[in-house]
Amino acid sequence: MESKIRIILLIIGALILLAIVWDGLRRQRKQRQSVFKRMDVNLDAHEEDDELARNNQTVQEVHIENIIEPLGNDLMEEKAQAYENILADQEASVDVDETPPEPPEEMPAQEEMPATPIEEAPSVEAIPAQKETQPKQAMIMFTLVAPEEKTFGGFSLLQTLLANGFRYGDMKIFHYHEGGDENGRALFSLAAATQNGEFDLSQMARFACKGLVLFMEPKDHDDALTVFDEMIEVSQDLADDLGGSLRIGQNAAWDEAALKVLRDELTLNH
Repeated sequence: MESKIRIILLIIGALILLAIVWDGLRRQRKQRQSVFKRMDVNLDAHEEDDELARNNQTVQEVHIENIIEPLGNDLMEEKAQAYENILADQEASVDVDETPPEPPEEMPAQEEMPATPIEEAPSVEAIPAQKETQPKQAMIMFTLVAPEEKTFGGFSLLQTLLANGFRYGDMKIFHYHEGGDENGRALFSLAAATQNGEFDLSQMARFACKGLVLFMEPKDHDDALTVFDEMIEVSQDLADDLGGSLRIGQNAAWDEAALKVLRDELTLNH
């Protein structure tokens, strides 16, 4: 009899433990779903802000054209009026000065001097044109997007970033240093595709984001082309390790033609 009671108590205890484990898993799933929803809301808000910025830029361009065109017409009218006034003044001066000038006195003939050869001025084509200095290129950015219905996060993301040479540092983001040395100069950086772009290492187990952003400042490097090629290589390694897809900027397709355009601009400006 006592053995049966023990068996029943063991079964009841096991059922209680299963219920506790199931309830914990259910709560954890709800928390993850709420995090994903908040991330989707943030991404939608960023897309709306970008659309508003593009609309505002278009409106400003239209206003500028509307302002420049009448100003140009006014300037042309003023120049035409000034030109007419100059012609009128010249005609008046000709009418007043109608008396012919007195012939000049004859000067004694002078001995002819040998003509000195006149050096020809160098042609315009012979003068080398000075190379125009162009402003250095603005920031270059790549985006690594997580697969659909998935996110980047947790300690697996942290281990992948560290394994690919990134180190946590200034602005609470990761930086890639020259030669893999943390004390070396930072070549490019990596931020999260969130509202502030920061990583909180103390909350890394619960951290999740829909994408990662790699960026560099060409004006900060004399060897910008070398840094650019290294950032491409590291970005492709991250995409292979994390299973995401790469974009140039935010949404431009990742292809060799677009990368060649960026590379040519860096070559021209550096």
